[in-house]
Formats: sequence, C-alpha cells, structure tokens
Amino acid sequence: RFIQKHLKPKVMVGVQTSPHHAYCREAFVDRIKEMVNGINADVVIYYNGGKHWGFEDFKVKEYQGFKTGMEMLKEKQNIMRDDFLKGNYTHLFSLESDNIPNKNTIKDFLKHKVDLVSSLYFVKTIEHFAFEVPKGSSWWKMGLRNKGAVVRQKLIPSVWGIFGTQSRQWDIDDALPQRGLVRALSCGLGSVLISRNVLEKIKFRINEKQFTDYTFWKDAFDLGFEGFVDTDNWAEHRHLETDGDALTKWFEIA
Repeated sequence: RFIQKHLKPKVMVGVQTSPHHAYCREAFVDRIKEMVNGINADVVIYYNGGKHWGFEDFKVKEYQGFKTGMEMLKEKQNIMRDDFLKGNYTHLFSLESDNIPNKNTIKDFLKHKVDLVSSLYFVKTIEHFAFEVPKGSSWWKMGLRNKGAVVRQKLIPSVWGIFGTQSRQWDIDDALPQRGLVRALSCGLGSVLISRNVLEKIKFRINEKQFTDYTFWKDAFDLGFEGFVDTDNWAEHRHLETDGDALTKWFEIA
C-alpha cells in the first residue's frame, strides 16, 4: 500500500499516560519535542489520574472514569482515534510514556511509506517453572524432597513474529540478526506510526485477556494491512514495575 501519496504528512502524536510514569516524564517530554521538531505535528496527551505536570506545552485531555486498567486504556485509545479522525492528519504516532524513542523516529518512519511500523523495544516478563527434585540428586540428599519452583525474569521484544505459516512471540535471539523493516503479526503500541488508512477501519478493543495492542495489529493483519518492526530503530523502555503481575494490573480493579 502507498500511504496518502497525494497529501503531505501531518502527524498527531497521541500519548496515553498516567501518574505511574512520572519517574521519566522530563526525559520523555524532552524527547517528544525533539521528535516533532521540523515536522508538521500536534501532540495530544491522554491523561488519567488527577493533577499532572510537565505537559504545559501540549494539549492535555483528562479522562475521568473508574474501570480496569485495560478498559480505561481502551477507552482513551478510542478517544484518541476519534480525535485523530476528526483532524486532517495522515498518521498517528502512538506513544507510551515510559518509552524514549530515537529523536528521528517519526521522520524515519514516514520515509518507509508503510501502514504500520513500530520501534523495537523490550518488555519484562516473568516465567514460572515447577519441577520435581530428582531422587539421588544433591538436593535430594540435602533433604529437599518436595516439588520446587523457579521464577525467572527476562527481557523479550514487544513483537509477535511471523515464521512461515506460524507465529509466536519473539525472543531476543530473533531480534538481533534481522535488520531494517521486518514483517510482524503484532507489536506494541508504545512507539508506532499508524496510517489513516488503518485507523479509518479499526478501533481499539480487548478480547478476553488480550491487550489492545495485539488485537489492533491482528485486526489490521486480517484486513490485509502489512505491519512491520524497524529493528534499526530502538526505543528505550524505562520499565518500572512493582507488582510484576500484568493480569492484575490491567484486567482487575484494585
């Protein structure tokens, strides 16, 4: 697909945020200003959580509501989509407020002329393994006779890759050998340029325990849009989690 070839690009930078990312807000705001310098762009902050600071140079829309984190995010993203479609924008740059992309990200992504393209960034995941203590092992001899468990935290790319007729979450070893634009089934929404063509056809939604990013990209894929991750464009994900339980954080009301 050739994106809006008769129009000069005009970008809406849509930021979904809350007080939880205040720890990196100054660096985040500085990076937004660097990214939009020299391009035709508006920045809109979609905020929930009371008073805010640091966004004085941008338009801020405050969301009021008490829902699960994911329901709230879905609603903010659809408000963002509505605002985008009401404007004369060609692209939405969806940005999450704990991601610090390269300062040339938007300019570089516009040059690709594709419908969906994401930065490469990494998220923390926790894996749980249960195991039986082998009889006769050193642990057995030390008196550890019951089942054991291992909890491991690792970084993985926010990419659901395509492997022939199969797909799966990328591991770090999938990201490093591949350069430039790489087709992807799904990525996050933390640093991604989306064409108007896509947003005219797709809304943000949740499917049971699936996040809005996966369903959005998958819906685009099913409609024939090609999505990409640019492995030469890394975003710094300043991850700060205290509970480590994504299902509780996003899908349950505390």
